[in-house]
Amino acid sequence: MSCDLSDFCGEWRLRSSCNFDEYLKKLDVNCVARKVAQKATPVVDISYSGGTYTIVTQTSLQTTTTTFVLNEEFEESTADGRKCKSVFTHENNVLVHQQKNTKDDGPDSRSTREVIGDEMILKLEAVDVVCTRTFYRIPQS
Repeated sequence: MSCDLSDFCGEWRLRSSCNFDEYLKKLDVNCVARKVAQKATPVVDISYSGGTYTIVTQTSLQTTTTTFVLNEEFEESTADGRKCKSVFTHENNVLVHQQKNTKDDGPDSRSTREVIGDEMILKLEAVDVVCTRTFYRIPQS
């Protein structure tokens, strides 16, 4: 499998998270769902096939799949229940994900992924809050 963004492709496990609860609050995620989300240790699998990227995020409670082509807008249903028009771009070795909320007056959001060595740094932004989540690459067997 070839991946144009080869540094991103592979499996990643959450190592640390900073400000995640505040980020989820800005997205109007309820208290119970926030507590569950904070306890989860997701594994993220990023793959590429035929010009299409797939990001599968898996926890013991939920699996979400996002499939996209770089620079092409698509309809997305987020893990927190928002309906968005989304687009992924690749800017200066950073994978950028813009989400524009389309169903209510909830906030838009933006995330960036950057690979530094064997870590992927995910920054989640909503309104005036930034959350940083650090993942480590799971070695291939």
